[in-house]
Amino acid sequence: MSSHNNPDITLLTGDYITDQPNTIDELTNNFEYLKNCMGIHAVLDSHNYCHHQAKSLLTKALTSIGIIAVWNNIDPR
Repeated sequence: MSSHNNPDITLLTGDYITDQPNTIDELTNNFEYLKNCMGIHAVLDSHNYCHHQAKSLLTKALTSIGIIAVWNNIDPR
């Protein structure tokens, strides 16, 4: 796992869901063990808008385990 390398910062990129946000708990279970000194940042992208509650559900789940969620502002939705 990347935490064993003692990183200063961890950046998570990509789409975390495709259609439905039903895998959010599994996702956060996998991410909650990431640790470093400057924080973990997750960049969320266009697929995370597919479900009408996905943005708020993902943001809440990620921030509940200490991950800073950042949204891509290019998507016009």
